[in-house]
Amino acid sequence: MAEYKNEALGVKFSVPDTMTVGQNLRYRGRVFNAGFYSDDVYIRMWQGFLSLYQEWECDLIANPKDLDVDTETNPQVANIVMWVGNMTAHHVNVLEAEAVPKN
Repeated sequence: MAEYKNEALGVKFSVPDTMTVGQNLRYRGRVFNAGFYSDDVYIRMWQGFLSLYQEWECDLIANPKDLDVDTETNPQVANIVMWVGNMTAHHVNVLEAEAVPKN
């Protein structure tokens, strides 16, 4: 399990060190569904994170699956969602890069 922590944002989470094919496909489906560079990319990255995370600690978002991004008004929550989505995407990219056989 890989752990990521941002003390300034008050968030800590973990995602798997390896992904099953099912986890990989669910993540990709959520993140790349509408093309990566669309206006809802951070929402889709958050949804991808939701399909992978194993542990979560955050005072502003007690349960990430209960977060309604369309009614929440705290701008710090948007910062958390963006950071978590970016870190999860980086993690998945590293896992995929490491899975490529070396020549």
